[in-house]
Amino acid sequence: MAEAVLPDRAVLGEFESAEALRRGALALRQAGWRMVEMYAPFDTDTVADGPPPRARSPLPAVALAGGAIGGVGAFLIEWWTNTRSYPLDVGARPRPAIPAYIPIAFESIVLAAALAVVLAWLIRLGLPRLWAPIDELEGFPRTTLDRFWLVCAPPTTWPAAQVEASLHTAGAVRVVPTGRGA
Repeated sequence: MAEAVLPDRAVLGEFESAEALRRGALALRQAGWRMVEMYAPFDTDTVADGPPPRARSPLPAVALAGGAIGGVGAFLIEWWTNTRSYPLDVGARPRPAIPAYIPIAFESIVLAAALAVVLAWLIRLGLPRLWAPIDELEGFPRTTLDRFWLVCAPPTTWPAAQVEASLHTAGAVRVVPTGRGA
């Protein structure tokens, strides 16, 4: 998670199990907290009232645009090659033999759409990212093994001591503020 993703008053809580994470997330949601991110060694579908669903993905539009560009580009290259650059009169067919262009244009549509989606997906995820500020947090690498982290934003009127106490009450083993206003 990049530093820009964290809200100004973000607080990280470390939990020992998925059930503790679920109970903590539900308790904090009822107290008026806003959930930002959850980190776990496996999928945490058990958290029914977790982060809100994200907006629709732009990847279908990227696939459509990439496919259109690939198909039109392939068609134009074939047309230019067969009518202007190197015209051949084979079998008395017309110069722009459009049915003959369809297989290559289709393959170009599929290839360009796939490449556009992969490129857009990598850009949207910010990959390749070898390091993020949250990786420096002591104990965070254990998330891939047996720890669960919840990044949340408490109500702005709460003092820092009340925020920490509330997270400990929700079941957090350790509480770490981001240092930007918490």
